[in-house]
Amino acid sequence: MTRVEISNRQKLVSVPRAAVRRLARAAARGAWGDRTISIAVVDAAEMIALNRRFTGRDGLTDVLAFAYPGDAAGPDDPAGEVIVCAAVAVREAQARRVEPVHELLLYVAHGLAHLRGLDDSTPAERRRIRACEAALLEEAGLPNVRGCRRPGGASARRTRAARRS
Repeated sequence: MTRVEISNRQKLVSVPRAAVRRLARAAARGAWGDRTISIAVVDAAEMIALNRRFTGRDGLTDVLAFAYPGDAAGPDDPAGEVIVCAAVAVREAQARRVEPVHELLLYVAHGLAHLRGLDDSTPAERRRIRACEAALLEEAGLPNVRGCRRPGGASARRTRAARRS
C-alpha cells in the first residue's frame, strides 16, 4: 500500500488528513505501487519561495508537483511530492463561494494528477487533467469544486451581456 506523508506548515485551513490519504491512494492505484507520496500544505511565504526556487517564477501558485523516476525504486523511495498553498485555496474559495478545504483538496488532486504524468499546458491536456482530478475526487468520496463559477467572472459577464441584447 502506498504510504502517504502529510506535512501541514500553515494555519489557515484545517487539513483533513484522512481525505488527503484517500486521494493519494486513489491516485496510486496502478501508478507507482507501494512507494511514498509526500503532500505538504504551506503558507504563502513558503510557496512564493518554493515557486521561485523550482520554477524561476515570482509570486504565488496553487500547487507544485515533483515526480521522481521509478527506475530501480524500492518501497522506501518516494514517488513524488505535492505542495499546495493554503492561502491561494482560501482566496479562491472565497471568490467562488466554496469551502476552503474543498478547494485545497482540489489542489491535492491536481498535484497527484501531475504525478501520474498529466500536464495542463494545452486545452486538450487541461481537459485530461481535470477529468483525472474529477475521477480521483469521486473515488475518494469528495466534492469537486472545479465547476463552481466565480461571481462576476467571465461566464457571468457573458450572461449579463446576453440578457441586454
